[in-house]
Amino acid sequence: MSRSFRRLRIAHKALPKTDLTTMPKVGQIVDCDLSSSFMEASNHKLLVIRHSNLKSINLKKSRLISSKVIHSNMTEAQMDYSSVQNTTFFRANLSEANLECSSLKYSVFNQSDLSRVNLRWSNLDGVMFQKTNLQDVDLCNSNLESAKFVDCNLKGAVFNFHTKLPFSYEVAHKHGMVLKEEF
Repeated sequence: MSRSFRRLRIAHKALPKTDLTTMPKVGQIVDCDLSSSFMEASNHKLLVIRHSNLKSINLKKSRLISSKVIHSNMTEAQMDYSSVQNTTFFRANLSEANLECSSLKYSVFNQSDLSRVNLRWSNLDGVMFQKTNLQDVDLCNSNLESAKFVDCNLKGAVFNFHTKLPFSYEVAHKHGMVLKEEF
């Protein structure tokens, strides 16, 4: 009789610089060091990441759907061209991450750090930002039309005339956002 694993759990492991692209369905990553690891073009649904170090992880062209990232470090993560939809980030550190051309539709960022994140050309439709640090974020050409901001730091966040903001340019300037004129 053969038995197959439904969802794999990685817990309490130090696996820096590991290629996890061919890993079967991962359900949980708990208290792990996966810094500088590769998960490029991977497909994850309902993944739970808790108390883990994923600094500089490569998640380019990946799908992270209906997942949870809790108390984890994802600084300098490469997540460009990824789909991160309906995902909850609670007290996650994504500072200096690259999320260019990514879809973050209907995700929630609660008490997280997104300072200096590249969100150019990203779809942030329906995203909720609560008590999140968005200082010096690049929002040029992004869609934020139905995004909500509650007690967020937007000082130095850059946008251009092609950025679809949920509020007027005057309100953006009051929050400390900077209009970048591109030719």
